[in-house]
Amino acid sequence: MAIDPRILGPVLDLSMHGMSFEYSGEDLENATFMDIGIFISGSKTIVTGLQARIVRDHISTHSSSFIPVIRKTRAVEFLDLSPGQRRQIRQIIATQSTHTL
Repeated sequence: MAIDPRILGPVLDLSMHGMSFEYSGEDLENATFMDIGIFISGSKTIVTGLQARIVRDHISTHSSSFIPVIRKTRAVEFLDLSPGQRRQIRQIIATQSTHTL
């Protein structure tokens, strides 16, 4: 899961260079940079303080017969990862790459 104080959503793609994630709810501001974290519930792994540059935002509206649901996708590029953050992301990729994050 991608985490920050305003969002919680599934990670769609993860590499050593960045990630994309899906979220719903309140709009994130039109910023250029953000701090983000990754939480893997099965292994209780958490990586926080990832500084990232926002590369892309995509909004897609899906509606059921009763309630419209707006899902958003954001792609970010990691900036200046610490050695510890690199190690943690490498471990997540190695252990979770065949599973949904």
